[in-house]
Order: sequence, then C-alpha cells, then structure tokens
Amino acid sequence: MKKSTLVALLIIAGVLIVIFAKEGFREKEGGGLIDNCTLCHQAQRDPSSSHPVTVLGCSICHLGNPFSREKERAHLGLVLNPGSLKTARLTCGRSGCHEALPGRVEKSLMATNRGILTALQARWPHDSTESVQKVSQLISRSRGRSMALDHYRKMCGGCHLWKTRSRWEGEIGKRGGGCTNCHILELSVPRQDLTKKSFLHPQLTTRIPNENCLKCHNRSARTGISYLGRFESEGYGTPFE
Repeated sequence: MKKSTLVALLIIAGVLIVIFAKEGFREKEGGGLIDNCTLCHQAQRDPSSSHPVTVLGCSICHLGNPFSREKERAHLGLVLNPGSLKTARLTCGRSGCHEALPGRVEKSLMATNRGILTALQARWPHDSTESVQKVSQLISRSRGRSMALDHYRKMCGGCHLWKTRSRWEGEIGKRGGGCTNCHILELSVPRQDLTKKSFLHPQLTTRIPNENCLKCHNRSARTGISYLGRFESEGYGTPFE
C-alpha cells in the first residue's frame, strides 16, 4: 500500500472517530442506535403504548438531528408538531409508519373546508374574482380577494386541519394542527415552557373523545352539540344541557 494511500485512510478514520465522538452515538440494549434526545429530556413519557420512546426515540416523529449532544445542532430542523399537515408526510406519514394517511387527510372536508368555501362564494358571486376550492390555496395569501374569502378568514377559518396549532389560551388554541387536532388528548397537553427539560409529551389516542370534536363542531350546524343532545344559551356562551 502506498504511503499516500495509508495517510489518506488514517485521516478518514480520524475524522470518523471525531464525528462519532462529537455526535455521541450510543447503543441501546439489544443493539441498534437510538437518538440522544433523552439525554436532556430525561423526564419524558411515552406518547402512547404504540409509540414508546425507548424503542422509537424522538426524532422519528420530531425530526431534528438525533445524534448530536449540542442543543443547537440537535434542534436543527426540529418539528414541534409532527401532526401538522405541512410536515405530516415526513413525520406521521414516513415510510414504515402511517404512509397512506396524510394524503387521505389532506383530501378530507376537515382539511379542505370545500363545502364552506363553495357556499360562501356562491352567496357573493358578484364579488368573487377567483374560485378557491380548498384551504391550502389560501395559506400563502395575505388577505382575501373577495367578501366571501374575507368572511371565511374572519369567521370560519379557525376550524380546519391546516390551521397552525397555537399556544393561545382557550378553545382557539386547541384547534388545528393536522393529525394532532383529533389524536391528542387535550387534558394531557402541558401548559408549560416547551424548552424545559422536564416537558412531558402529550398523550396520543385513536379513541378520539367527544371534546376533541366539540372544539370545532359547536357552531354553524351545531353538529357536535346535537350529537350530545345539548342546546345553546340565548347569548351563545358555552353549550350547556
């Protein structure tokens, strides 16, 4: 072997050793690599019995850099809400997980709001300069181009799956978030600083509780209220029996 080739191999080996040491690869019991998120987030709990952190880690859902022990590098590309329809194809819908579901959810009425948009634009046909068929067409626009779309943004647009889930208090902060809108137990969502190491993960469920439906389906046709046999007060406060 030529001396130059040997030197090159030694340099490559040295670089790999530095990378492995810096990024902190570690093995779990029984073999296999897991991410380093729990080195900081040690108090973490499993989102559900089918999503154990000890097996899946965190980055399989939240992306980021799972091999770094440095906060800035580890959080590079981090997705706070994996259920968001903006990233669901890379997270929930990644290969080996729920591959077929993000595309189906994007076509659902809860994501497109097609019926609401069609009805509003039909009500003000003289004012519409363009036809909007689904919510995703409005996301990149700063304001509505018609009375119908302006009304939608101000009154109806708070209930669709493309809406970004916020930290606002009350009902409006619980709406939206894609898959998360239905599959997160709201009572398990901690109202605390997400940067804290003791932050506890909200709980996931496939048994969607009525409360998750009512946060959106309590106005307009009052479908959720009717389902529970409730009616509303004259001033329309919180629905009551």
